[in-house]
Amino acid sequence: MAAAVAIIAALTYPAAASKPIASTFDTDDEGWKVIADFPIGGPYGKPLRTFECRHNREGGNPAGCVSMADPSDFIFCFQAPQAYLGDKGAYVGGTLSFDLKCDYSNYEDANLLILLGKEEDKELVLVAQFAIPPKADEWTSRRVALTPGSFRYDSKDGAPVSDADFRAIMGNIRGIWISGEFGTQVAETTALDNVRLARPAEQACCAWLGLFGVWWVIFIIILIILFALVLAALSRQRKKRAASPPQNADQH
Repeated sequence: MAAAVAIIAALTYPAAASKPIASTFDTDDEGWKVIADFPIGGPYGKPLRTFECRHNREGGNPAGCVSMADPSDFIFCFQAPQAYLGDKGAYVGGTLSFDLKCDYSNYEDANLLILLGKEEDKELVLVAQFAIPPKADEWTSRRVALTPGSFRYDSKDGAPVSDADFRAIMGNIRGIWISGEFGTQVAETTALDNVRLARPAEQACCAWLGLFGVWWVIFIIILIILFALVLAALSRQRKKRAASPPQNADQH
């Protein structure tokens, strides 16, 4: 039985050890905002306007989501709330994943994930580029590895990011922005759902669950428990027989 407990603990520890930071938007906007009017190509450090997201109780992936209609000719982004900011050094090597849906998608220069931070007195802006949503009005999942190789300084065409600067930003994140700008015209409405900031161990656990499916995992755990119970019962029977005094054979 102890072995079964150890196996189950090994399977479930990554998920239980530290809960990931996530937004599913099932009941409200969870503090997300929209910031807008960044110039094409940057700089990305100073948005000119801030908007409230529209919270949608239906139409998400599944259930609720947040959305925004393009407010201008410039770039707009979804801005993460305080829960995603601050010291996130433990998430280096993990991922930031999210689902996007856009009803008009033909622009491939502003599909950006932007991290803001500070290294001593130097303001840092790191930019990663991800694939744009398809033109069809469908949900697509995006995942950006939280490693220096995923980002560039200041723009998608900037210099590679050093390990020291990346760790400095992750140790004091001041902003996480996910672009919603995917159209060449002021025409698109972009929706965001299932944002998840995961540590490396959480990422591995979720990949394992995704490979086998949660019901298969539960089934395997039940089999392990049953197997352990059978072994324990057999062990008790052996000990009981060993402890019983031998019976003398009848004398003829």
